[in-house]
Amino acid sequence: MITFLSKRITYTVTIFLLLTNLGYAQENISVVKKTTITTPQQMNDGWLIGSLHEANIDSTKLLKILERINENEYQGIHSILIVKDGKLIFEEYFPGYDFDYNAKEFKGKLVDHDLSTVHNLASVTKSVTSLLFGIAVDKGFIKGVNEKLYTFFPQDSALFSGSKKNITLQNLLTMSSGLQWNENDLPYGNLKNDVVQLFFVQDPLRYILSKPIADEPGTKFYYNGGGTNLLGRIIQETSGERLDNFAQKYLFDPLGIKQPKWVYIRPNFVYASGDLRITPRDMAKLGSLVLNKGMWNDSRVISEEWINQMTTKHVFMPNDEGYGYQWWLKKYKSGSTEINSCYAAGWGGQHIFTFPELNTIIVITAGNYTVKDHAQEIIYRYILPSIKNDFGYDLKAIEKDAPLPDDVVVTKPDDGTKANLSAFSGNWYGQWDYLLSCQMAVEKINNSEAEVVYAWADHPSGYFKKGWMKKTAKVDSTDAIGFENNNATWKFNYDKSEDVLTGYYKDQYVNLKMIMKRKK
Repeated sequence: MITFLSKRITYTVTIFLLLTNLGYAQENISVVKKTTITTPQQMNDGWLIGSLHEANIDSTKLLKILERINENEYQGIHSILIVKDGKLIFEEYFPGYDFDYNAKEFKGKLVDHDLSTVHNLASVTKSVTSLLFGIAVDKGFIKGVNEKLYTFFPQDSALFSGSKKNITLQNLLTMSSGLQWNENDLPYGNLKNDVVQLFFVQDPLRYILSKPIADEPGTKFYYNGGGTNLLGRIIQETSGERLDNFAQKYLFDPLGIKQPKWVYIRPNFVYASGDLRITPRDMAKLGSLVLNKGMWNDSRVISEEWINQMTTKHVFMPNDEGYGYQWWLKKYKSGSTEINSCYAAGWGGQHIFTFPELNTIIVITAGNYTVKDHAQEIIYRYILPSIKNDFGYDLKAIEKDAPLPDDVVVTKPDDGTKANLSAFSGNWYGQWDYLLSCQMAVEKINNSEAEVVYAWADHPSGYFKKGWMKKTAKVDSTDAIGFENNNATWKFNYDKSEDVLTGYYKDQYVNLKMIMKRKK
């Protein structure tokens, strides 16, 4: 097992998002606003259609998602689908910009997304390649994950020496090959990014294989699409079929996926790590295959053994996250409730979530390539609570982890204070990034400033200890309150529709968002 000890990847991605947020503004799209939930359409595509009522889903929480999209809080969302107990029960599509690598902010033409629109999966393609790899193992084209990489490319044997000869296929699957690769430190718009270079170099395969060893194989995780493309080539070389044809024959045809669109690095080199296009309904089929241990509508497509290996945590990361074979693993926590998930994720907000304990699949697609991905917030804030009633902040646990001092005294707002500012008054609780518990008391407030007491819990990874502070917060022109401490800023807006505070925290490394509830 590999232990992931560095915050570098999280911080790099966050900083990139911060920088691009400063440079670009998401364009508003003028569309007819959706105010009601649409019943999924019955199609001859293998999906059974169900209802929110029969699935015991709280539709009011799902309606809030539509409201937030209408209000442009969740910009760039293209589709949200929910499958519960084998039935498609929620399916909503929204207009948005198609991915175009050469366009500003990667936003191409405006598309009115619907159930027939194929969507760029970005790195969800890596998870598809892992499914294809499992099929190749099942069919005996590949003996297993412990085979050495160099044995598949004898024509390039001169490129392998020393510990580089120890790289296994499992190392590629877990992104721990140790090969030097610069994909995560540079944005995909930078031509120096190694994965971008694959489309410009004369020999892409040799470009990957010629990379030197940076770390001992199997010791360190680093996001590496080059390794995924090696997996695709190995499937192709051992099966004798180009990867797209292999996929159609053994995966897509059994699932009834009829219109996949692949990208090609070269005519005989399929881009196995990104930019595959299928419909969101077809993405849900891939999720169903994982959720049901390799089965689709009573037919076996992949062995249960492979699905189990693929969804086992081989890389351990902070905050109960991990990595299997090109699939991410995460434990969603809220209070005493924990829900496990295995999911595929792609740049711009492409996701296939599977929740075995809930027998649920969630698909989200988006076009947020240079701004924040809203998927995790939508999952935490609305979808999981709509399915599981006890999924929410545990006030008692937060009070224990992040206690406010005993001398907090909340007073009535000054006469003449605006109603929306008066609503700030009182005690609030929540979790930053659905992880770090905190409380805040707004003791006094008027139209220009507020007296605030803020308390936080120990960071789960030990980066800092719990504590509290008292600050004078300023009221800005948007009627938000904010304060600073140790080169970090806190800002809070009041949301009347849900009676919550939306909080934003920013320092040199991270930019977080949180929803704080009122203590009744």
